[in-house]
Amino acid sequence: MILAGIEDDDTWKTGTDRALLAKECASYLIQTDSFDTFTQELQEVLQKVVYSVHDVDPSCKSFKDKLWASFHHARLTKLQDIWGSFCDATKVPDKYISEPLLLQYISTKFLEIMVQTEYPSAAITTTVSPPLTDDEENVLRYVAGFIIRSLIKKNSRNKDIVVCLNNLTTEDVDHDDYLSYTKAWIEK
Repeated sequence: MILAGIEDDDTWKTGTDRALLAKECASYLIQTDSFDTFTQELQEVLQKVVYSVHDVDPSCKSFKDKLWASFHHARLTKLQDIWGSFCDATKVPDKYISEPLLLQYISTKFLEIMVQTEYPSAAITTTVSPPLTDDEENVLRYVAGFIIRSLIKKNSRNKDIVVCLNNLTTEDVDHDDYLSYTKAWIEK
C-alpha cells in the first residue's frame, strides 16, 4: 500500500509543516474503513488516464506528454471529486482536507505504478548526456565572458554591479588583452 511506506519516502523527510501534516493525514486515512473504496475509485480513474495513451508508442516523447496532460485533467476534475467524497464520508478533519499535497502524492504514486505495470518499456530512464567537446566548452566560455563584459559596460555607473560582475571574470596574466585571452579558446 502506498501510504504504508510514507514514513520511508524521501518526499516526506523534509520536516516542513506541510510534510508533517501530510504524514499525519496519511496515518489517519489508513485507519479509516473507506480508504479501500477510495483507492478503488482512484484506480478506476487512473486506468482511464493510462488507457488514454494506448495508441502512442511508450518510447515517444508524446507518450509522456499525453499521459501527463490526461493525468492533470483528471487531477483537476475527477480526483478532486473522489477526494472530496472520501473526506466527507470519513469525516476527515478540515486541516487534512485543505492540504493537497497528500492527494497529489497518492495519485502520482498510483499512476507511476500503473504505468510501470502496463508499459514496462516506458519506465523512467535516465539518459546521460555526452560531455561537452572542447569546442563547445570554448564557445560557452567565450559567450559567458562576452555577456559579463557587456553587462559591465552597460552598468558602468553602478559601482556595486560592476564590482559583482568583475568578481565573475578572470584575467589571464599571459595575455595582454581580452581578444588575445579568448583567441586561445577558439583556435584549438
